[in-house]
Amino acid sequence: MELFIPTLVVLLLSALVWIFILPRLSPYILGVLSFAMLILGIWQNYKSFPQEYIFINKVIKDYSGFVLIMIIIVLTLGGINRYQGANASPLDLIPSISMPSFSGSRSIFNISGTGSTSSVNSAANSVYNVLSGTANTVTNALKTPVNALSNIMNKPIASTSFGTV
Repeated sequence: MELFIPTLVVLLLSALVWIFILPRLSPYILGVLSFAMLILGIWQNYKSFPQEYIFINKVIKDYSGFVLIMIIIVLTLGGINRYQGANASPLDLIPSISMPSFSGSRSIFNISGTGSTSSVNSAANSVYNVLSGTANTVTNALKTPVNALSNIMNKPIASTSFGTV
């Protein structure tokens, strides 16, 4: 159970990086980062298992996969440079989208207005007020049981006088 939560945190952070940061990077930055991560992995593997890298023919055989991946990364970057140019960016291919602008400053939660928009806004505001009041009531009602359950869950179940195995 000790390794479960940190693993989920790392997985969540990597998903956030993958969703929000990586799409904004150029292919060259991604290629250089992948190359650097590959070099870091090779170095870490060598530092972790130095006894396996004694004989030169075994080293060549063991590193052949890494060398092949490096060649693939370099050739991919060269292909991107040849076909898209040095300023290649995936954001250049996406057309810019502008949001439509509305005349006036009336909003659905703005009571000020004239005619039919005033009645629509007041109806929307009353529904919003009822829903937010209900949500606040439910939240306040659940605070006591949730706090009690939290206090129960934080108490130790077994005796602490037993030794660990």
